[in-house]
Amino acid sequence: MLALKGNHQDLFADVKLFFQEALSDGFDTRYSTVEHNDCGHGRIETRRYYSVSVEGLDWLRRKDEWKGLKSIACVESTRRTKDSETVECRYFISSLESITRIARSIRCHWKVENKLHWVMDMDFDEDACRVRKDHAPENFATLRQIAYNLLKRESSKKVSIRRKINKAGWNNDFLARVVAGL
Repeated sequence: MLALKGNHQDLFADVKLFFQEALSDGFDTRYSTVEHNDCGHGRIETRRYYSVSVEGLDWLRRKDEWKGLKSIACVESTRRTKDSETVECRYFISSLESITRIARSIRCHWKVENKLHWVMDMDFDEDACRVRKDHAPENFATLRQIAYNLLKRESSKKVSIRRKINKAGWNNDFLARVVAGL
């Protein structure tokens, strides 16, 4: 399961256009769908997952570049609060065929996004990093991940990663304990 974004422009454009038309005018090809509802944090979220086999989709550009590609998918998320309603669509390619497995895989991807990438951006300000040359971006990402793992492993107090980062900057003994993995 891979999310389609602007970095695969042709494939993203094809899949997005297909699902936009199919959702507004009705599907003219065989498709699978499943719906999940969640409540919490003052909102109700409904996610409708749609999947179409790529077999016979001759108009889909660059599909041969993806070994094992079996389906394209769309998630239409509707979020309702007492004041508003928003609808967002996300698009995917997959080597899976079962809509239930596709839905579960997409949901698991968002768990990773919420638990890891959010921490890396909020606590380590990863998105603001301007390192761009040679292997430096990968090296810095690795160092941030090592720091995160060491801070997460430190268990003297149940405090947030952000607080542990601050404490390590203020207290050399605490920093030494974190780096030593104690």
